[in-house]
Amino acid sequence: MENIILEPKLQFSYSQFFIYDSAVKLPGCDWTEAHSNQGFARRKGVINVGTLLEFGSASVSLSSDVNIDLEKYDRVIMVPITSESGCLLLNGVEEDNVDRKIKLDVGFYNVTIAQKEISETEEVIDIFIEKLNQENQTSKILLAESKLNFVGELIETVAQIG
Repeated sequence: MENIILEPKLQFSYSQFFIYDSAVKLPGCDWTEAHSNQGFARRKGVINVGTLLEFGSASVSLSSDVNIDLEKYDRVIMVPITSESGCLLLNGVEEDNVDRKIKLDVGFYNVTIAQKEISETEEVIDIFIEKLNQENQTSKILLAESKLNFVGELIETVAQIG
């Protein structure tokens, strides 16, 4: 997959956006303070990604290139996900009727989300998707800015909202 710009611009709110398998009907997660401190909450088929800003918009690009230049970003996290449907959706919390789909094979993936703040209301979010041969259960913080305040092991589960 080449570098693809996803349209329209992502409108994020409440310091988060969702990446989730299209088979999932309710992508919201019940974040705890510990989840906020690590920058994400995840459960089967769902990643809720914490943003650098509380509200705003982001230009989002998608790539399968896993050679990431960390120096270009403020925060970079890698979170595994399983796609049962072969289609991931990417949406802001309050976005309705947005058709931002990522078509891929059914299977296991590492999703690396790299973020950079470019103004008080705008971010750049680059998403790198790597296909795996087997399921991965371990997320990683590759680059943390001062808002992340995690200690010890990352929390790999969360309850569903709704």
